[in-house]
Amino acid sequence: MEIINCTENNLEECAYLLVQVYSELEYGEEWDSKNAYNYLERFYKIEPSGCFVAIENNQLVGAIFSYSYPWQSETLVYIQELFVSSSQRNKGIAKSLL
Repeated sequence: MEIINCTENNLEECAYLLVQVYSELEYGEEWDSKNAYNYLERFYKIEPSGCFVAIENNQLVGAIFSYSYPWQSETLVYIQELFVSSSQRNKGIAKSLL
């Protein structure tokens, strides 16, 4: 598995994975692919350097969208989205993305 910075080229695949993940039983949400793309793109544009994807066998299997901001003498990181394909869970992917 490889963790790399997310690029604009990854956003469509990330949106597809988000739709899949959130449609599963534990969430039961209905996402439209276009809305998922727009949602992720919005957070990607805030701070691209806080967005990463996990790649396994040339396939995107997880992603994190985060951004940071200064707080007193520290920097806080806010995780907007963290999701991993159900077939790839319990392999440490989310932990690696964090």
